[in-house]
Amino acid sequence: KYGKTLTETVYNNRYVGATDTQVAKDMKENLKIEASEEEIMETKDSFYMKLYKKLEPKEGLIRLLEILKKKKIKTAIASNSSIPTIEGVVDLIKVRSFFDTFSSAYEVAHGKPAPDVFLYAASKLNVEPEKCLVLEDSPIGILGANKAHMQSIAVPSIETKNVDFSN
Repeated sequence: KYGKTLTETVYNNRYVGATDTQVAKDMKENLKIEASEEEIMETKDSFYMKLYKKLEPKEGLIRLLEILKKKKIKTAIASNSSIPTIEGVVDLIKVRSFFDTFSSAYEVAHGKPAPDVFLYAASKLNVEPEKCLVLEDSPIGILGANKAHMQSIAVPSIETKNVDFSN
């Protein structure tokens, strides 16, 4: 739309897991996009909503959620996405009933890689951060989980399967 090229590698390493605000600001500055940050975010949202319609649960997700529910283990989604986006995705893949709460970076001072959204989710669950396990698909998220003093497991997505998760 803006006549700029964004490689898959740059996208996967720089933007996956970042907040919309972080992405828009970075794209405006580094790709020299002549649009407001708000317009860039709206363009991204419009594009993503088309992609979301094709989403399916990752292999093993439903089984894992069933086991956690059966064992009465509390679960949350802590995302840099907005609550409406989180709710849209969980409803699309029909997993809302498995989660106790959702937390968004839009509800805290700083998004990932800051620990805020993870700490907020833990507080909503009434669970100490050290007793939390984070399943995360981005290095930005792993860094946030580490800063929150939570254990983390990288579960790469298609976009992040070749990204360095050594942290």
